[in-house]
Amino acid sequence: MKKIHKTHIQTRTSPRYSPSFLANYFKGKSARKILQRFPELRSYKSRYGRLWSRSYFVATVGKVGIDVIKRYIEEQSRIEGVVE
Repeated sequence: MKKIHKTHIQTRTSPRYSPSFLANYFKGKSARKILQRFPELRSYKSRYGRLWSRSYFVATVGKVGIDVIKRYIEEQSRIEGVVE
């Protein structure tokens, strides 16, 4: 089983950008920077096919409690076979 590493991003943006666009944008840019800084992770990427999971969670501030976010992360970990 894979070990999970969680990333949380809080951002303020224009409403013209969709949540899916922003999630994929951040994943793409951060993956490029991480792989530049830590080239040894390229073997992980080639082994598993990607650096980041395809899933993401987006919520506006004040609409969702921390318990909902934790439940989402736990469910994704169970689905993807990840161990903390």
